[in-house]
Amino acid sequence: MHLLDRPPSIGSMPPLVYPEAARVAGIEGRVFVRVLLDEQGRAAGPEIVKRVPADATVFDEAATRIAMESTYTPGIKNGMPVKAWLTIPIRFSLNHGHRLTLPPLQASP
Repeated sequence: MHLLDRPPSIGSMPPLVYPEAARVAGIEGRVFVRVLLDEQGRAAGPEIVKRVPADATVFDEAATRIAMESTYTPGIKNGMPVKAWLTIPIRFSLNHGHRLTLPPLQASP
């Protein structure tokens, strides 16, 4: 495994509109979206890697949009920006809308 000198990080996240079907049904949950960040911090290839609850697919579209529209700082290895995977945990709460759930951000080169 190649460790990074500095893992990628999230710069900013766009606002999220809570999925109406989830709001009406009273559903809350967490979605973990994995993206590949390039050397400029651009996200590609979003993949849902986990949901809590596991069958709460109602949040997938909103979570993927958030992951793709967020801004990122790329990972650094040997002083140079490198491609790296980043897993972004997003929590959907009826009381709080959405928020990034830290710290389980996971990065891998």
